[in-house]
Amino acid sequence: MVTRSYELSRIAATLDQSAAESAAGVTPTNYGYVPGDVRRYGAKGDGATDDSAAFASAALVSGTHAMQVPYTASGYIVNTHFALPANATMIGIGRPTIKNTVAGGDIVYAFNAGNLTIENIIFKGAGSSTVPAFSNNGLAASSTGLITLYQCTDVRVQECEAGTFYNGISIVQCTRVWCNFNYVHNWLIYGILGAVSSEASFDNNVCDTCDQSNGVTGGNYGIMATGNSPTTPSKGISISFNKIRNVPSWDGIMSHDCDSLTVIGNEIRNVRNGIDITYSGTGTSLRNLIVGDNYVEATTTDTWNGSAATSFGIQAVGFNSTNLIESVVISGNICRNFGGMSGSPVLSGNTAVIGAANCNDVITNILT
Repeated sequence: MVTRSYELSRIAATLDQSAAESAAGVTPTNYGYVPGDVRRYGAKGDGATDDSAAFASAALVSGTHAMQVPYTASGYIVNTHFALPANATMIGIGRPTIKNTVAGGDIVYAFNAGNLTIENIIFKGAGSSTVPAFSNNGLAASSTGLITLYQCTDVRVQECEAGTFYNGISIVQCTRVWCNFNYVHNWLIYGILGAVSSEASFDNNVCDTCDQSNGVTGGNYGIMATGNSPTTPSKGISISFNKIRNVPSWDGIMSHDCDSLTVIGNEIRNVRNGIDITYSGTGTSLRNLIVGDNYVEATTTDTWNGSAATSFGIQAVGFNSTNLIESVVISGNICRNFGGMSGSPVLSGNTAVIGAANCNDVITNILT
């Protein structure tokens, strides 16, 4: 009897506008679904209707009611991005797909918010060649991803897929980050961008296929997590146990200006450069670096169309004899086939480059 009364109370609660909905000015259109369910606010998920308004409404109350996105066979069209507030949870039920069919259109972002979770959702863009249309409160449009979190704290992006867009996942100037177990594919510049973030884990992700086939000035990256010293170095970064494939024009992993960086156990294949960690200039810093037990395999065909540039398995280089990397361990890595690509850049073909470092320990690496 108690159980039945509780169930009846729960059902009755869905028939009323919740306090959070009332406070946010959100009026449900289908009270048959619980607060937070995108269908409660009119989402169809038929692959044809633009469900942007429903997702925006669900997002407004997602700090109180978890934003639930149930699976549909056709997926949801969301052609206008929406913002997550503080304490928001956005979770897929049965791994649904959200698509933006507008070239350059991203899907979800957050700015200056804390305690965010995005989990178990497939995000799809309309193509990777168009620069995103949205610049987020000072974040350049060219750094916007399908998912963009900017100046946030305690953020989790886990078990998601992001593909067919200029950048996959962008987490910039954030603190305490868990970006794990995601699948990112068919991007142009950044598979995962983790710039100027601290206490961040970019681990156990799969980044497969950069769509830029003819690299020019600039670069393309599987995972990029950099600081901006001397004002804001990244601190406490892990880029570990990822699988990064098919970035033939530039870097699998790239970082600079970082204090305490671990790059461990990654499998990186078909890249021009495997792991690129550099000291960007005077007044910057790079210290406490561990690069271990990574497998790095070079591309066989040079697709870089800029001026002559190196191709290497692992690079860890200070700026000069005065500005050194401090405390470096590079151990147990395998770098394969560097120096064997076809193409003409004069500087191509280094298995490893280690220089301008202090207190370094480079041992038991295999360079083939």
